[in-house]
Amino acid sequence: MNLVKSSFIPDSSLQGGELPVYAIWNTEKKVNVIVYFSSECLVLKELYNVKKEGLANIKGGVCLSAFEADGYVGMVFKAKINKEHTVETSVRLIIKSSDDLLSDEIKQTILLFRPQIILLDKPLKISTALHKDGYISIDNRIHIRNEGIGTAIVKMELSPKSEITLIEQEDIEKFVEKFRTILFKKFNEIKETYPVYSQLIDNFIRIIKSPVPFNKENLILVERTFNDLVKAIEENEQFGLDLASAIIASYFSSVNLITEIHTFLEYLKSIAKRKVLLYNALSVLNIKPGLNKLEAKLTITDLESSEYEPIEISTQIFSNMNETVRIPTYSIFNWMDIKEDIIHGKCK
Repeated sequence: MNLVKSSFIPDSSLQGGELPVYAIWNTEKKVNVIVYFSSECLVLKELYNVKKEGLANIKGGVCLSAFEADGYVGMVFKAKINKEHTVETSVRLIIKSSDDLLSDEIKQTILLFRPQIILLDKPLKISTALHKDGYISIDNRIHIRNEGIGTAIVKMELSPKSEITLIEQEDIEKFVEKFRTILFKKFNEIKETYPVYSQLIDNFIRIIKSPVPFNKENLILVERTFNDLVKAIEENEQFGLDLASAIIASYFSSVNLITEIHTFLEYLKSIAKRKVLLYNALSVLNIKPGLNKLEAKLTITDLESSEYEPIEISTQIFSNMNETVRIPTYSIFNWMDIKEDIIHGKCK
């Protein structure tokens, strides 16, 4: 006779996240449940259906011997933030009858991951130039890569020492109103052309219509919507071009900017493929003629709202134009591909 009827241990989790675990067993036998886990990687945060006197600490784990109701136990682990961005650990459950005649074992290897943003190349000077056709080119971008598996949410913040200013959307209400009016009109036209993506566009409009607070729940919503957008773009290239054209045309007609459509498409793809979400991507940088000192830092968090060491950026942006121009924040970055050979650490 098998003791265990069903059980669950997840095979992966974001570091800093919670891992639910449970086991259900045959109630014909009184049992003890031994739980082994690495305290270097996991913290036992909660226990369900276990009496206070039924919990005992043992080497490498806990022993559970008294339950509120026979037949099941539940627990929640919290994954610690590890110095390695990707580590393996395991949880092992041994359920055995009090008379030691029956025993079942469940073991699951768990991959714990997090983002790790690396500044690969910080140029001494970024150049912007206006061409005859009105196109503004940007050379020597800042190269960034996420070497971890987890999605990184990156926000650019300028230092008071910076000669370049950052205009957030909430600081330019007229721009926001004009941008939304034009964009929503264009999105409605796209919905008529691509009715299969109607709900996706509605979700995107919802995010743009009411700027969401910078918290875990809304970051998940934003990432999921952008991931769906990327999938749709990969399924239908023309839809992606029409969508990008609508966003860029609306944006640039509001702030008089010119850039490449494919640059914005590459940024969208970076969210899913390169696991980097630049939170204030569509904020703009004011660039004056000549050399402009850029002093900034990139604050980094993840979908569990865990914070990481910020990255300091100090460079100059040169403009050959005779008047101040505005360029979107995302355009000064080059999002590098994730390494395919992710090296896993291990918890003892």
